[in-house]
Amino acid sequence: MLRAPLLVLVLGCGSKAPPVTPPPPAPDCTAAVAASGRFVTEGATPAGELERVKGVVALRCVEDQWPAPATSCIAAAANLDAAHACIREHLTVAQHERLMRDLQRTPEVAAQPDARYFLNLCLSLRAEGKFSEALVACDAGMKNEPSPETRRKLEDLLQRIRDDAKGQGVKVAP
Repeated sequence: MLRAPLLVLVLGCGSKAPPVTPPPPAPDCTAAVAASGRFVTEGATPAGELERVKGVVALRCVEDQWPAPATSCIAAAANLDAAHACIREHLTVAQHERLMRDLQRTPEVAAQPDARYFLNLCLSLRAEGKFSEALVACDAGMKNEPSPETRRKLEDLLQRIRDDAKGQGVKVAP
């Protein structure tokens, strides 16, 4: 007699699969970098300022691991005030402070980021399988006056990242 209720109890347990939570969206540092370029007008800033700002945003986004809501909000921002609102809302205090510190350094005071740093960051991110972030880091290296040797290494690495991503079926920005 005891078998029937026990059988119902056993069959009732474990028949449902545990709910699957989809992974959070990946941050798109490339979109945040592109958006930051919209907010810097070349005519009103010293030569090279646009690329410096893009380099800072790329570095901070990748190195500080900005969350996807921050990068998508910045990418969709219509103006600089809206982008600042995104930054205040979605970045931690420490992330916000590092970004503002790096952006406020003037080219005369702060040395231009070294392209070799971005090469190393790109290599590290590729090794972690973070292909989109690695592409952003390599692109920042290409924009920071690399030596001919570093440029060659960055170009080679960019191609290897795209090949790796394709081989693994991972979509990355072109």
